[in-house]
Amino acid sequence: MLAAFLLLLALSARIESITEETNWPARLWEGDGMALHSCKHGKYLLSLTDTLISAHLREFGKWEDRGVELLLQIILPGDIVIDGGANIGAFTIPFAKRVGMGGMVIGFEPVREYGKVNFRGLYLYNMNIIFNTEYFT
Repeated sequence: MLAAFLLLLALSARIESITEETNWPARLWEGDGMALHSCKHGKYLLSLTDTLISAHLREFGKWEDRGVELLLQIILPGDIVIDGGANIGAFTIPFAKRVGMGGMVIGFEPVREYGKVNFRGLYLYNMNIIFNTEYFT
């Protein structure tokens, strides 16, 4: 039993020393069917009932990472980027972080519930947001 405790103690110390890049996914908050997670490309507000993108971000901390990384090599600070089918913001957030305050990401999401989640997630970043008011009527 003591050996197991010492192993657990050593592992927890090792986990704390891992770089920030691999310190995801981490649940930061949960409530009302949603959870705030720290993932590879930022913080995401995720549905606890979604079985696709939110579930993947909750479990692995990233979504379509090769595609995101490829596009981040093309996108430059100050660019204007269109994210068609923005869903919950899995691409929107890293794109917005890349273009910075001098750029703009325009995200289109026709599914009302996903659009609401994306908007709330982007609000965490205090970004200039243009959204469809239809989501809130």
